[in-house]
Amino acid sequence: MSKLINFFSDSEKLESTKSYKTWQHLIESTLIYNELCHDISDGDIKPNIPIDAAALAKWEVKNAKALALIKSYVNDEMYVHIANATNA
Repeated sequence: MSKLINFFSDSEKLESTKSYKTWQHLIESTLIYNELCHDISDGDIKPNIPIDAAALAKWEVKNAKALALIKSYVNDEMYVHIANATNA
């Protein structure tokens, strides 16, 4: 399994709306670099299981990776707002 590459330093977690623009740029760059952004942020519709199970499985892996990456780059105060999210 390959390691996700990120562009964050330890001090760049999302802390509040004042740091959002910087965080947004970094998370977007990280998602794009790891080939997770297209299926997540471009309004990709989750494939239906009966139509193409392989595409669904691939989408679910990418979604889980993107969501894990996003959740790992917010501080505890902001995390409570996304803790129950299931889609990136």
